[in-house]
Amino acid sequence: MKVFQNGQIITEVEGWDRGLQFGDGLFETIRIANAKPVALDYHGARLNAGMSRLGFRTESEAKLIIIDTLAALLGDTSEGVLKLIVTRGDSARGYRPPEQSDINVTAFFSALPSYPDEYYAAGIKIGFCQTQAAIQTQLAGLKHLNRLDCVLAASEVANKNGEWQEGLMVNDLGFVIEGTMSNVFAKIGNEWVTPKLDRSGVAGTMRQRILNNSSLDVLVRDVAKSEVANVSAMFVCNSLIGIWPVAELEGKKLAVPNEITSLINQWQSAEF
Repeated sequence: MKVFQNGQIITEVEGWDRGLQFGDGLFETIRIANAKPVALDYHGARLNAGMSRLGFRTESEAKLIIIDTLAALLGDTSEGVLKLIVTRGDSARGYRPPEQSDINVTAFFSALPSYPDEYYAAGIKIGFCQTQAAIQTQLAGLKHLNRLDCVLAASEVANKNGEWQEGLMVNDLGFVIEGTMSNVFAKIGNEWVTPKLDRSGVAGTMRQRILNNSSLDVLVRDVAKSEVANVSAMFVCNSLIGIWPVAELEGKKLAVPNEITSLINQWQSAEF
């Protein structure tokens, strides 16, 4: 097979990576602290589950893939971010997966992004994006490579020129799903809730850690956009930012209660 890429002809190629061709893959974004992957068990479990659901043929254990990749990339660096991409492997054109293929593992290591302290102390401003979260029950929850809905929504946030620090995404059924790069928790009445992710969205590792290990009593359920008018407190989270309180939602001021402050302190203690 002959391939033309970046101005050059590449020959003697039997196939091309299916992640690039079709988005046929998964990825993990892992915080590295003290030269170790944070929440390795959670990232490994999600990657294993994703490879199983997509039917990848591999005997590799996700945790070992992460550890081996990190050892090869880390060097003397002890803090940063590992992005790991696992695809079904190479194939010629056509959607149908090849009968025999080995997974491809690609990764890069980068510096940890820096965020203002005020995001954690005073909170952020967010609003609703016009871009909808895609509905696909077979892929819901997975951190797969088909993230164009999040890309478009994140562009909306960027176009706000600092007015928002994150944007909320709703699916076509009218349910709040997630932020462009985060999961969402909200206090509605006396109840903490986080959206179900059985139709849309990514099941984040920080979200799962909060559900498993925090003192917060959270109900996982569908959250209609119309309910947001009754939200009294909210926070967003992911594996890199940790937890950001929401100080303003669509112009409405929100409180930062002790529950959120305690969660932030718990996260910071656990990570560092």
